[in-house]
Amino acid sequence: MLLILLSWFYIFLVCTSFGSIIDFFTQKKALKIEHYFLIGLLFQLLLITSYAIFLPINSLFYIVNSLFTLLLLLINYKRLLFLITLLFKEIASLSIGLKLLLIFIFLTALMQSATIPFMPDNESYYIQTIKWLNEYGLVKGLANLHLFLGQTSGWHILQSAYNFSFLTDSLNDINGFLLVVIFFMSVKSLHHFTVTRKKSNLFLGLLPVFSPFLYRFLNTPSPDLPVFVISYFVFFLFFKLYNAFDKDLYLTFILSIFLLILVKVTVCVLLILPVFIFLKHHKQIGIRLNLVIISFAFIVFISFLLKNYIISGFPLYPLTFSFTDVDWQVPLKVQEHYYSAVRMYSFSIDNQSFFNRLSFFDKFIRWLTLDSFHGLFNKVMVLLLLTSPFFIKKKALFLVILYAAFQFFILFITSPQYRFFFHLIMLLFGIIATRAMYIRYRLVKALLYFSVFCCFLLMLFPINPMQFRNNGQVNNQEEPFHLKSIFKPPNNSRYSFSYKYIKEGNFGYYSPLGKGVYFWYTSNIPLPALNKEQLNFYKEHFFIVPQLRGASLAEGFVSKTIQKPEQ
Repeated sequence: MLLILLSWFYIFLVCTSFGSIIDFFTQKKALKIEHYFLIGLLFQLLLITSYAIFLPINSLFYIVNSLFTLLLLLINYKRLLFLITLLFKEIASLSIGLKLLLIFIFLTALMQSATIPFMPDNESYYIQTIKWLNEYGLVKGLANLHLFLGQTSGWHILQSAYNFSFLTDSLNDINGFLLVVIFFMSVKSLHHFTVTRKKSNLFLGLLPVFSPFLYRFLNTPSPDLPVFVISYFVFFLFFKLYNAFDKDLYLTFILSIFLLILVKVTVCVLLILPVFIFLKHHKQIGIRLNLVIISFAFIVFISFLLKNYIISGFPLYPLTFSFTDVDWQVPLKVQEHYYSAVRMYSFSIDNQSFFNRLSFFDKFIRWLTLDSFHGLFNKVMVLLLLTSPFFIKKKALFLVILYAAFQFFILFITSPQYRFFFHLIMLLFGIIATRAMYIRYRLVKALLYFSVFCCFLLMLFPINPMQFRNNGQVNNQEEPFHLKSIFKPPNNSRYSFSYKYIKEGNFGYYSPLGKGVYFWYTSNIPLPALNKEQLNFYKEHFFIVPQLRGASLAEGFVSKTIQKPEQ
């Protein structure tokens, strides 16, 4: 916990310093320190991505980044000192109950961040994605080695700059600090609600209700967590801006959406919301602010294209459209097979011909009646979509529900897994709960206390979500919090796989061995890591093997076609 706390302080210092750059583009300089933090995440991501194109995110980058941070602190120290002083005054102004809630959120988030990672995606590609960034930066054709590495998220790029990989392999905890920052805004908004009685403040104040679900994402750098909590903050800003426009908040709103798109491109539909704001307030926005936003949009788009182009050979990956034909492009047949399997998985189907025979209605019914958490959240999503229109009294609510319906439709025809649309569940539930609890403030506080306390209990007596599934996948037991984690957090992997070095053509790789090894798992074994079972599957079904593009790993990978065996 202590090491994680130090890393959080470093993240806060770096991101708020970089976020202060936004003052050059704002007029009133009315943004708070938490806004600086979110904007700083975006600016940091753009810097780290640019650096990783040429060099690894190693100790040298930490020196460069720290020097930039120091320079910004010297330039903007008066403004930052004022905002930090204001931060403590805002905390002091909270009621005793809200102060205790904030302290409990901070401590439980820190404890959960210090538990043993549980999520399967952490073992299949989170760790290895960050490891490649730390040791080599962005590598051409990396997705040819392991397809999941083509999903390199901006969130993993950010984490690679804050994990101090040259000192330890126990710090992948950016999610915990993000949750603390967003929950602080939520608690502060709840305090403002007691004064202003504005429904938008209550909406944001209800965010900690989702704590028992959100805390599951704190001990791994999952890109899902920032999508859940930052998008909820974006919805709050939308309600606020639609009714009362503010240029500085509008810029924060836009940049937060840009950050989310770089973290997970599936949320790009969020760009509809700024269009609604623009149509209503275009006269107040002005040419200067529009030019600033267009400039940032261009930089973000170029960063997105370059990252995808280097890793997969496709600028708009996972879309396979490309202006160029480079040797490190991931074979189309591999991508088609994987994304077809992912879509069928959403319906708990593993037979392509059976899936193709189902009508749209049959697929919907099957998806709706799935068992386990999948079926539960699917039903909740549909129920909320059907009931939320009855709570519409203002145009802003109508527009955001329209967005939610459109986003859900896009996800349903691509990959309707609940973790892809849970932010929509949060949005619609928040709208309904705001109306239902507007005059029941005591109930709101009780619900928040109960939700966060449940997180504490789940750390001591964890429930294994996998036990509710019967699909035959890996079944791991989530670990409780251990006192020894106070002084040293656990490693970033729950496994300590042994491994075997195997030569395949012009490159050698490490394959994990032992109990618990799953088809996609590579965990924290040395680079380049690949499960032999996966490589053999590709050889047998696609007649390809990954090979080096040149003489070293830094030059990247290609997929080499091999001869089909004689029948």
